[in-house]
Amino acid sequence: MSARVTSQASPSLGGPGRLAVLLRSERLRSWSARIGLILILIALFLGGWEFLKWVTDSPRTTLPHFHEVFDYLFDIDSQGNTQWLAIGRQLEVTFIEAVTGLAVATVAGFAAGTLMALSRWTGRGIMPFVIGAQTVPIVAIAPALVIWLGTGWETKALIAGFLAFFPIAVATARGIGDISQDSLDLMASYGASPTRVFFKLRVPGALPYIFTGLEVAAAFSVIGAIVAELPVGSQEGIGVKILTSQQYFSLEPESLFASIGGACLLGGAMVSMVRIVQLIVLRGHRGETIS
Repeated sequence: MSARVTSQASPSLGGPGRLAVLLRSERLRSWSARIGLILILIALFLGGWEFLKWVTDSPRTTLPHFHEVFDYLFDIDSQGNTQWLAIGRQLEVTFIEAVTGLAVATVAGFAAGTLMALSRWTGRGIMPFVIGAQTVPIVAIAPALVIWLGTGWETKALIAGFLAFFPIAVATARGIGDISQDSLDLMASYGASPTRVFFKLRVPGALPYIFTGLEVAAAFSVIGAIVAELPVGSQEGIGVKILTSQQYFSLEPESLFASIGGACLLGGAMVSMVRIVQLIVLRGHRGETIS
C-alpha cells in the first residue's frame, strides 16, 4: 500500500524531468532579466546623451546627436565602403591582437601564479617584478616597444599580453593557494601524488578565480592593443581609426564617437567570450565531478 502511494505521489512531486524543466525555466528567466537590464541601461545611456546635448546646447562639432552617429555608420567612405564595414575591419585587426595577447598572458600568468602559490620563496621573488611591471604606464613603454620590435601585429599582441598578464597571475595565485587544509589532508590520506593533487584539487578549485582574472584581462588586452596602435607607423586597428578621427574631429565628429563605440563593443565582446568559455568549462567540470 505504501509503495502504491509513493508511486502515485511521485509524479505530483516531480521527478528528474520536472526538475530539468524548472532549471531551464529559471535560466530563461535569468537571461531574460539580464537582457532586459542591458536594454534599460542602453536606453538610459542614450537618453542621458541626448539630455546632455539639450541641456548644454552643444553644437555638432562638440557633441553630435546619437542618430547622427548612427547615420554616419551607413555613409560611404573614399574607397566605396560603408563606414560600419570600414570600422569593422579595423576592429578585426585589433581583435586578433587582443586575443593573441590574451592567450599569451593566460599561459604566462597561469605559470607565474602557480609558482607564486606553490613556492613561498619563488612567490616573494616574482611578485615584486609582477607589481613593478604594472606600475610602468603602458603609454610610456608601448612606443618604445614599437620602435624596438617594429609595427607588426605581433608587437601589439605582446603589448596587449603585457597589460593582461597581471590580473591572470594574481587570480591564479589566489585560486591555487586558496585550498582548505582539510581537502589537502583528505587527498594525502588517499595517497595522491602532488601532481594529482594539483590537477584534481588545486586547478579545479582555482577555476572561478582564474576566470574572474581572465574577464579583467580580456578588457585590458583590448586597451593594450589600442594603445599599441597609437604610435606613429601603425596602419591598421581601431586605435589608428580613433587617432585619425580625432585629427579630423571638427569636420566629422561622428567618426570619433563611432570608433569609440566600436572599441567599447569589442571590449564587451572579449569579456563575453571569456564568460561563455567559463560556462562551458565549469559546466563540464561539474558534470565530470558528478560522474
